[in-house]
Amino acid sequence: MSNREKKHWEVVKHIFRYLRGTKELQLTFDLDQPIEVEGFTDSDYASNLDNRKSMSRYVFTYSGSVISWR
Repeated sequence: MSNREKKHWEVVKHIFRYLRGTKELQLTFDLDQPIEVEGFTDSDYASNLDNRKSMSRYVFTYSGSVISWR
């Protein structure tokens, strides 16, 4: 906090704009779905022929609603 810069204030303003724009959103759950957490992953070992980098992705759901992904 002792070395604040303009870029820090811009980030704070971005967070507030995001929160203002999403205040009406909410997670909803289907009561007919079982209450459970499920995770799905996919990975790929060095199939990119240009740089030989591996990739991985995941998604987690709670009672059918996505709660985390990458």
